Amino acid sequence: MINIFYCDLTWIKNDDLGFLMAKLPDFMQEEIRSYKRLADQKARLMARIMLLSSLTQTGSQNLIYLWKKEKLGKPFINGWDFFNISHSGNYVAFCHGPTPIGIDIEIKKDLNIEDLDSFLHPEEKDYIFSQSDRLDAFYSIWVKKESFLKATSQGLVSEINIYNAIEDSMETNFIKWYFHRLQMLPNCISYLCLQSNNTPYNVTRFDEVMLCQFLRQ
Repeated sequence: MINIFYCDLTWIKNDDLGFLMAKLPDFMQEEIRSYKRLADQKARLMARIMLLSSLTQTGSQNLIYLWKKEKLGKPFINGWDFFNISHSGNYVAFCHGPTPIGIDIEIKKDLNIEDLDSFLHPEEKDYIFSQSDRLDAFYSIWVKKESFLKATSQGLVSEINIYNAIEDSMETNFIKWYFHRLQMLPNCISYLCLQSNNTPYNVTRFDEVMLCQFLRQ
């Protein structure tokens, strides 16, 4: 089972950030405070709170101290699930499960797609400009690619245009990865990427009730 949580940060009061920060290890607090913008601090804080909540639910809360990052920045915890984090604007998504996994969420905003065509595979360009909703088509492809690169621990690569994400799967190094579009927020596009087309997943809104449940544990 893949567990997916998403949070709208607008209900998190700035006055509560210090209290929530104190729930995390010192090294995480230092990392979060290294970001200058309050919005960036809040997004990373809540991502780690969702992680700690999930660790607690599985009786593994002490593993939070084993948080590390791979060379390209993808976090992992030895002895626990694979997990991944994404944020865009006031929204944060977090997922964990027994298999390598990537998640990406993006708020749909008007943009000039032609300015970004160097990041697209030639077939993707043709596909996007043939669609009635070009913006949705572009973001679907972009978010798929991001989730794929995160699942495969590649980070954002300069040769991203070699990947073609029109279909709902992609193969690399003889491994097939599948994309699952998530229905979370109406103005966002989000995809899950993993090595299975039939692994069950559960999507949960991390709201005030869930935060209170975590704080009582």
